[in-house]
Amino acid sequence: MDPGAVREVLKSAEEYHWQMERRDREGVLQGLHYAESDGCSTSGTEDVLLFDQLMGVVEELSGRVATMEKKQASSIDKVKYLRGENGRLLKKVVELNGTVKGLNSQIDPLPRDDSVNQLIKQCLGSDVIYLVGGLDDMFCPSSLGFSCFSPSLDVLIPMKPMPDERLFNSTVALDNRIFVLGGADHPYGSSIDAGADHFYVYLPKISLVAISALICAFNLYHEVCCYDTTSDDWTLCLPMIRAKANLAGVSLCGKIYAFGGGDGSKSFHDVEVFDPAYGKWIKNQPMLRKRSALAGVELNGAIYAVGGYDGIETWSCAERLDPREPHWKMLPSMNTQRCFHTLAVLDEKIYSIGGYNPEARAGVATVELYDPRMPSWVAVKPMKYSKILDVVECYSEGCGWVNTALKSIGRRSHCSAIVY
Repeated sequence: MDPGAVREVLKSAEEYHWQMERRDREGVLQGLHYAESDGCSTSGTEDVLLFDQLMGVVEELSGRVATMEKKQASSIDKVKYLRGENGRLLKKVVELNGTVKGLNSQIDPLPRDDSVNQLIKQCLGSDVIYLVGGLDDMFCPSSLGFSCFSPSLDVLIPMKPMPDERLFNSTVALDNRIFVLGGADHPYGSSIDAGADHFYVYLPKISLVAISALICAFNLYHEVCCYDTTSDDWTLCLPMIRAKANLAGVSLCGKIYAFGGGDGSKSFHDVEVFDPAYGKWIKNQPMLRKRSALAGVELNGAIYAVGGYDGIETWSCAERLDPREPHWKMLPSMNTQRCFHTLAVLDEKIYSIGGYNPEARAGVATVELYDPRMPSWVAVKPMKYSKILDVVECYSEGCGWVNTALKSIGRRSHCSAIVY
């Protein structure tokens, strides 16, 4: 039974009740029955009986509505309780996993059991987002420097900490490992702008998700950290050729490409490639534009570099590198200049999402789409927000952006994210 319909019936019954009382008073004053004065064929007794029957139905429906509302409230409370219990249990599993690994480390001859780590992945589901580094809502290094977020369960699980705290890094997944490239260790405390931009991640076959973020830079890293999802352990890999932050990174054909970035005083067009088979970084063909705070993505065997900042101008232009070709190639420019944005692929189309416009000193909420088969970028429905908020927006083709009720991630800035 629709509660709204029941309320309409109650309203109609109440109006009918007051109308009958008003007619009764008029009939008493005139010495006439209201039915006779109106010329109605229905007698007063029949009207009273009809009214009593109607009020009985209304009272029964009111009781049903009250019962349904109580059941609905009880169900909502149970769902909240179960979600909380699920989060607490998963955190307990993580704690137990650490205890098991500590005990295993004391028994060298025995192989480590990775079943607990696999259990965590099974519990969280397939749509898992790893968040790397960043600051909390007080602009202090987040206590959840490396954590795992499940949108379907709205649960944020702390994972084994990184060797060091990082911001403005790039994150790439390759062969059961997550590589954290470059970055910095502190923001400029005096230059934090509450109107800064967003970063975004892509959930394969589901939707695009936007999570607020803010970017600045300070002491730089050229070291590369590697997290092994099988052994649940961090190791340091060979460093990049140049220390940098605000760079982009992608994996392609078993190799990692790190491109663009800057050191706070100048922007780079460098491209470095890491091949695990050779175990070292080598220089590759540089980009056509110097780009810091750019966004990069891989699509159909090609690497795309879009937007960014060269120290003087914020770019709307884009370029592409096919590793089978010797040089980068310029692409159509976006409609909006942007840096500190992100690229995401959905249905073989590239989405350029959000960002920051230094000239306007404002976040960018617009979103543009590029189909490699088409000659230009196309504006799609913009996001609802462009500031730092504890809000997660979700995009689906044909529906646009909608706010979700996801709250476990909270406010987190200066971090990177990757779906694995």
